[in-house]
Amino acid sequence: MAEFNHCIAITLSVLFLLFVLGTFITVDNQDIPKQDIAKYTGYPSWHPPVDGLNGSRGNDEPFVGLLFYATIVMVSSFEFNKALGVYCLVTAFTNVILFWADIGKIWAAFGLIHNALEIIILVNMHYGGRIKSNTFIGFFLLYVSITAGISLFATWPYDALWFKMQGLCMDWALVIQFTRTYFNTKKHIKNESEVNPLIRDDDNDERGERNDVVYNSENGVIAHHPYQILLLIVASGFHIFAFGFTYTITYPAYAWFVYLDTQTITVLPRKVIYLPDTTRWKIVVVTICSIALSFLTTRLGLPSIG
Repeated sequence: MAEFNHCIAITLSVLFLLFVLGTFITVDNQDIPKQDIAKYTGYPSWHPPVDGLNGSRGNDEPFVGLLFYATIVMVSSFEFNKALGVYCLVTAFTNVILFWADIGKIWAAFGLIHNALEIIILVNMHYGGRIKSNTFIGFFLLYVSITAGISLFATWPYDALWFKMQGLCMDWALVIQFTRTYFNTKKHIKNESEVNPLIRDDDNDERGERNDVVYNSENGVIAHHPYQILLLIVASGFHIFAFGFTYTITYPAYAWFVYLDTQTITVLPRKVIYLPDTTRWKIVVVTICSIALSFLTTRLGLPSIG
């Protein structure tokens, strides 16, 4: 019966993907806009001219995002948290390149690092916090080579569409996996609290009255484990729909999660994040749904016939 349910889940996800692919039939290929020219490099960019910004495009919006978040991502972390910290710093670097080169083939070489780190985070979660697969490096290099090659040699608008869709696959996978992690952790904490007594750091501390309270003993910052994981969901979700304009929200949220997760003390027996189940059929469903949602998000931004 369980295998039958697994087959149904995979079948439904495949049908969803096929439905999304079917919507591309109505795309109006004759309504493709011309490319704008990057302000500083003079090369074509991956967006049409924007009224009021043409000739001075540039890239001021990403720079504003950089100013808001680049100064607060320096936090200590381990394993998964370290990957998030590096992810924020690398994105700050790619944002500087975006300010100079605009989004296009030149920037793609650096933006690919951003996407590659998303893969590292996903694989890190898959293997329980530490990448153990001997084949990962080969897969990683293959991904980088294929993505960079298509982005470089494909013509407009297919180069931009390809780079955007493959990046959205990782973005949606992060949203799904962070959401699964939150509910999985919350379920395990609830089950453990029903059978295990709480171990308080200070029985006389009034801050320990709530079972899920997490606090910093030095500055009194209070959080509620595992609700800090919601920051990951919000951050990854915002990043999908507005790209550069979300940097002032997305990456401070990632940095704040790392701070809460590494610099606080829990009154629970232990502060543990329970990663989602990685059985093969679930990974297949998550992968197919991520691809389908990536295609759907891209399709919503394309013109339709008529």
